[in-house]
Amino acid sequence: MMEALMASLQGIFKLSDEQLNAFTADFEARLPEYLRKALHLEAAAA
Repeated sequence: MMEALMASLQGIFKLSDEQLNAFTADFEARLPEYLRKALHLEAAAA
């Protein structure tokens, strides 16, 4: 799910890798802990 979100952001807004990494870190930091864990579990399973 995060890969799709990041690809869309990069494609539509033409973000640099640095901007995309900053967005991702900020976005994840705002999520409740259980959702952060779920995102990392999904990434590990992929």
